[in-house]
Amino acid sequence: MATICGGLLAKSPHHWFYETETRMKKEPETEPDLCCEYCEDEHRHNQPVAEVVEIGYPQTRVVQLCDECVSELQECEHTNSLHHPDAEMHELAHGTIVCEYVFENDVGCCDWNGDYHLNEDMLHLGNGEAVSPDYEDEVRTCYETGEMYHIDEMVYVDSYEEWFHHEHAPQIGDRWYKNFSKIYSQKFTYPVRNFVGIEFEAEHGDSIRPDEWTDTFIAEAKEDGSLDCDGTEYTTHPIRGDDIPNVVDEMMSRFSREGFDMSHNVGWHFHWEAQRYGAKAQKNLWNAVESFENVLRTSETESSSGFNYFRNMIRGYADYQGNHYRDWASAWAKTQVDYEYTDHFRRYERHNAQSPRAFVNFTPLRNRDGKRIEVRMYHPSSVMSHEAQGDYELLGDDYKMFIRFWDELFRKAVHRYNDLHFSPNINEFASQFTGPTRRWLRNKEKIYNKNV
Repeated sequence: MATICGGLLAKSPHHWFYETETRMKKEPETEPDLCCEYCEDEHRHNQPVAEVVEIGYPQTRVVQLCDECVSELQECEHTNSLHHPDAEMHELAHGTIVCEYVFENDVGCCDWNGDYHLNEDMLHLGNGEAVSPDYEDEVRTCYETGEMYHIDEMVYVDSYEEWFHHEHAPQIGDRWYKNFSKIYSQKFTYPVRNFVGIEFEAEHGDSIRPDEWTDTFIAEAKEDGSLDCDGTEYTTHPIRGDDIPNVVDEMMSRFSREGFDMSHNVGWHFHWEAQRYGAKAQKNLWNAVESFENVLRTSETESSSGFNYFRNMIRGYADYQGNHYRDWASAWAKTQVDYEYTDHFRRYERHNAQSPRAFVNFTPLRNRDGKRIEVRMYHPSSVMSHEAQGDYELLGDDYKMFIRFWDELFRKAVHRYNDLHFSPNINEFASQFTGPTRRWLRNKEKIYNKNV
């Protein structure tokens, strides 16, 4: 019972207990709504949390987000993981979006065209290259080793009904496969001192059977995937000097005698030895080829029609350098770095390596032994239709000058690069070469002016 004490209302102990208990039983205050973490970070109007999600890969963290921020998250389509809207993501060749971790650890660059693909989707070849799955039709699996290679390195053996890499193919009849061995000619009336290995192709003729001459000069006679089923590729041992025109003349004679055709499928390649050249010379070789390509890419209205001789040979099996590769090569050739092409291939990530179908293919320059450049450009059917008119002797004469032209261009690039010029006028361009090569080039202006 309350009493008056000193003019104040005094409360009994029971009354204090009742009042305290009443205060404790008052309705508790409601907790504030949780706010979206991303809205808070962006200093936007705080939105209530709608969803709790895991973000990141492979390390994840839990975040609480509003509906709007959830909709802005990015998804890695390989791992199905979610990522911050500002996280770095990458689009692969076929449109797949992947996160940074996947790009750095699970993605590879195609060695032929520079496109990016998941490693698990790439075609992994026996020579160590990894290529886009888009090239599936251009590779074959070796029956002997179970490894894949580009079709140009494969032979189809009818008796086995299987594909073999040329180094593992059985020796049968008019097909043979020998180890390459240099032939050291000491005569240089034909002034090409670098070793070259020539790949002749032809279709629809009778077989060239092995004999004493082929045993000396022809290392391989094999099927080629780019040719019809009765087509054959004949590859020489590395030769130099006067052996080059002698081999070309003999092959022309045999092609003519055995009734071979030079169809649109046929292309002739030669490999130019570059083993002894260091980084500076290798850069000069690339820069010279790039400059020559720039002339060929120049509009016909801005350059001499004689360059059409070369332009007409550009095709699917011998194309211009890709833009990705040109950028990649320029990061080496046009800078002060002092390492060689093969080291640039290892160091400069991500590399955009060259397609083996480029009209001048630098891929063999990556070899530790046997460094070389492959000139894939020559298209016999183009020359036959414009100049040789079915005459194999004229075709052979033209190919000998074609090899001589590239040899002179390469040697000038290596030894006197600053003296090279790439005028779009073929008469001016020809003036820097020896007399026979100069006349050969200028003659193209007369021939291709008539054929325009």
